[in-house]
Amino acid sequence: ADRELAMEAVRVNGNSLEFVADELKKDREIVLEALRQNHKCWRHAAADVRFDTAVTPENPIPLHGSHAPIFNVIKYTLVDQTLKVIACPLSGIEHRFELPADATLGDFGSRVAEVA
Repeated sequence: ADRELAMEAVRVNGNSLEFVADELKKDREIVLEALRQNHKCWRHAAADVRFDTAVTPENPIPLHGSHAPIFNVIKYTLVDQTLKVIACPLSGIEHRFELPADATLGDFGSRVAEVA
């Protein structure tokens, strides 16, 4: 299997993960790259990667080399000084929550960690 070709394919379309060789569906880097492009491709990853605690971690804000939950922000709106957010982790389940308009990235990370 051509790892570089698979990596380029998932960068363009995360759902390409469905069509890569089974051995590459176990490759954490390829799966994470696909997820960055499209969170819904999670279902195409190998089970060992889907249940890998290094991929579904606990830190709200990662430092270099640490693990953190991966969330895609689907939609956000600012209404009356409240930021309304719809975000989706790797599981594909959408979560809705609100933050104050002056919330920091740390506030967002902490909130995401609560629902992860």
